[in-house]
Amino acid sequence: MAIIKSLNCTVLFDLNKAYIVSKVSSEVLATSTAVSMNLYKLDLASNQAFSITLPTCTPDLHTWHCHLGHANYQTVLDMAQHQPCEGMRVDLSHVPPICEACILGKQTHTSIPKERQGEKSIRRLQKIFVDLAGKQACVSATGNLYNMSIIDDYSSYIWAIPLKAKDDAFPALSAWKELTEAETGEKVGIIQVDHGELDSSKTQAWCNTNGITLCFTAPYSSAMNGHVERVHRTVANKGRAMRADSGLPANLWDQFWVTAAYLHARTSSRLLNHKTPFELFYLRKPDLNHLREIGCKAFVFILNKHNPKIYD
Repeated sequence: MAIIKSLNCTVLFDLNKAYIVSKVSSEVLATSTAVSMNLYKLDLASNQAFSITLPTCTPDLHTWHCHLGHANYQTVLDMAQHQPCEGMRVDLSHVPPICEACILGKQTHTSIPKERQGEKSIRRLQKIFVDLAGKQACVSATGNLYNMSIIDDYSSYIWAIPLKAKDDAFPALSAWKELTEAETGEKVGIIQVDHGELDSSKTQAWCNTNGITLCFTAPYSSAMNGHVERVHRTVANKGRAMRADSGLPANLWDQFWVTAAYLHARTSSRLLNHKTPFELFYLRKPDLNHLREIGCKAFVFILNKHNPKIYD
């Protein structure tokens, strides 16, 4: 096809030969001999005039774009201009077409802006973000495989709720709502989730009954739920660091996640004007006197057994 287009010719076939004929002069430019079914060998030795015209079929940018594994056109153009390789003749007279294969093979999500979109909540529980993390690498000692993270948009307070199965997400969320609303006197206004376990008619009916607006992120765009996605990473990283430092087994991961969320709520942030999520949510400063390093040695006192007076 490249020869036909470049030389403005046509190809005629018989039982043993193929003839390349000029459309302009009707002159036979070259012949070829059949060597097998549907395969013809060009007789270049007997067609010197045609051989001379072959070098005029210079590859263009798009051809080299394909030759080089769909390298971008600018790279191909730079190579054509600086000639870092031998044997790279390029016809620069044509504007390369849009490569649909590149669009299909290299497509990516449009990045989600990291800046906050929309108004920040002005009260506790006005808007919460919910997401599940898992399936974890191992079953915890208490049989959990997943963790549900809930974060309050106003205070950035985090709850980490370990779950045995994904089906436990809705009952756990319902129980959390009842407990938290009774504790604060506030009502949950908006719940934002991705299209996962909580995307069901049961959840929607429950939200309608309780006057809650259920919002979803765009399909396959979990980054739009970035607030809680970052919480997953923060809590998981803190949990792994504490477990590595303590030397405790991996099947205690859920306890470390809960502990990490507990400590995160009691850690100040510049984004909160150097206040803690605990203070914004519970309207008082947290007391850290009770904190100890997780994994440190502790000894249980048993009355009348560990009392040295019994044995003196």
